[in-house]
Amino acid sequence: MQALYLFFSSEYKVQMESKVEQFKIALQYCVGIYIFAFVIIKALAFLGVPLDYIKGWQVIAHILSTSILALVSKAVMVSAAIELAYMLFTPGPDEAVDPLILGIAGTALLAMSDENSSKTDSMLYDSVAVFLFAISLAVLFYLRFMLTKWFPKQFKDNFDKNAD
Repeated sequence: MQALYLFFSSEYKVQMESKVEQFKIALQYCVGIYIFAFVIIKALAFLGVPLDYIKGWQVIAHILSTSILALVSKAVMVSAAIELAYMLFTPGPDEAVDPLILGIAGTALLAMSDENSSKTDSMLYDSVAVFLFAISLAVLFYLRFMLTKWFPKQFKDNFDKNAD
């Protein structure tokens, strides 16, 4: 019985949420390091620095053969997936909007990248898709702003945390 009480106690929930948030932050740092690493590798390859000693690695070969927008968009989508998984451990609707914004931004980047050119030959199709992504981003940013008005207690904690 004591174990059930401990599981449902608010102290345990706060402790668990803190650990999950630290894990999420660590994963997001890994995504950020990945982005910086392949941007540096792409810049070195662009500048003509010989990368023969690492071109044999499968990851480096993939980075060198893929456009930078496609690489960044895929990393942003991974970041959105991490945020969505974190949302399962937090109360309130405020955590659902940010992953959607990240996912739509990543999809828009992928639509604008060279990787997409083989899937659609129509520039009009790509333009309409990016326009719709931009409209959906504007709606989501407005929704995120309105959530601060509709749920001030939940967002007050987030703003106080970020103010430090």
